[in-house]
Amino acid sequence: MTLNNGVSRIRIIGGEPLLHPFFREMVVEAATYFSDVEVSTNGCLITSDLAELFAEKGVSLSISYYSDIESEYEKVTGMKGSFSRLQRAFEILDKTNVRYRVERVKMKGVQVSEISQQGKTKL
Repeated sequence: MTLNNGVSRIRIIGGEPLLHPFFREMVVEAATYFSDVEVSTNGCLITSDLAELFAEKGVSLSISYYSDIESEYEKVTGMKGSFSRLQRAFEILDKTNVRYRVERVKMKGVQVSEISQQGKTKL
């Protein structure tokens, strides 16, 4: 809990906070003063080392998810390979038992998912 004011929760947001040169230091500092730390990210830059830090400090994540379609996802991030990086990040987070939630972000001009032959949305 922060000193003298009773605030127990903080959310680190960006842009993309994982790009900040002192991101690790911010996480450690936040975890020192707050009992509930959450980072909002698109997840593309999550590594095993970062996941271990999140697990060690009890940090949870909110991950923006733009589309089930690789080309549409990468249209939003502007990063070739970001869709596969995100899929790998989910594997890493599951392996390290880091808590996360996925927030589907609907954007104009971005197809969220393909429709299967049965007419159901593939998730």
